[in-house]
Amino acid sequence: MSYQDRSHHERDPFASTRMSFGAHLEDLRSCLWRAVAGFILILLLVFFLDFRGGASGLPIGVGKPVMDFIISPVKRELAAYHQRRDLQIAKDLRSGNRLARSADEPREIPLVLEVHELARELAPHLGLRRSPAAETESETQYVSFHARVSPLEWELALSEAQRLINQTDSPGTLSVLEAMMVYVKVALACGVVLGSPWIFWQIWSFVAAGLYVGEKRLFYLYLPFSLGLFLAGVLTCEFMVIPKAIEAMLWFNEWLNLKPELRLSEWLGFAILMPLLFGICFQTPLVMLFLERLGIVTGDFYRHYRRPAWFVLALVAAVVTPPVDFLSMLLLWLPLGFLYELGIWLCQLGQLKPA
Repeated sequence: MSYQDRSHHERDPFASTRMSFGAHLEDLRSCLWRAVAGFILILLLVFFLDFRGGASGLPIGVGKPVMDFIISPVKRELAAYHQRRDLQIAKDLRSGNRLARSADEPREIPLVLEVHELARELAPHLGLRRSPAAETESETQYVSFHARVSPLEWELALSEAQRLINQTDSPGTLSVLEAMMVYVKVALACGVVLGSPWIFWQIWSFVAAGLYVGEKRLFYLYLPFSLGLFLAGVLTCEFMVIPKAIEAMLWFNEWLNLKPELRLSEWLGFAILMPLLFGICFQTPLVMLFLERLGIVTGDFYRHYRRPAWFVLALVAAVVTPPVDFLSMLLLWLPLGFLYELGIWLCQLGQLKPA
């Protein structure tokens, strides 16, 4: 190394690690290509990996159980909705409701039975001996009977079987291609989620090269916390908010006496967007801490405007959750409020022990 190079290196200790703009672009291109290649590989596994086998003999990719998981709250709440409706109709019949009684007025229906088969079945119960002539009779004969049935009681008795056959407890599709397109969207989402560690690592390998040691340490410190909050928001939405949101929306159909027809593609957009929004909203304490570290606000500012902040969080919860669903809004607002208080505590902790 020449004297000039040594003196330049002493003035700029990072001179040996500096890269030209073209070298940065080349490094970025390599990282992106590796990320895309990993994503495509994982996406192929999502589509074609047969990890449990199907009853039809066709391979079942990762997207199928994920779709079942996304649709399961709808099926569960629709089944509960139809059961409540059946119970209400049965209650109306017992209470003598005029419309229910009129609809359940017994009606005669013809029953056509095969004569020899009927005789064979009834003879033991009536103490009769079957006629040999009847047993050797080759010509098939039928006899017509008239029976009286109550339509509503008949429907109530068969309602569970009819729901199973007609799939009324499942979201519907309005076109032949809709189910396939929904599966492709779910598979793509699974590919992004499962491939996110590899994709993120490639992006981080490019970004980390330009960070100082202290900045990397802060990133490694806050990243697990951020992921934990994001997963907490997603799980809260999946297991607490979404079932209650569906129940509330179906309640309006029940109240207005309207038949619910849930479309698969619309429900998929709702079921994917809502957990994502909850996960982002649960980043509130980290955003507060980040703004405090940048010097934009202070912990005293957060404490002083605590009441307006809770009101703003209530507005955010009302916008994010389904309309007129107060319970879902409450299930998001309260955790956001506690996370706001956690953000204040983290700011105070950072002031006592700076990073």
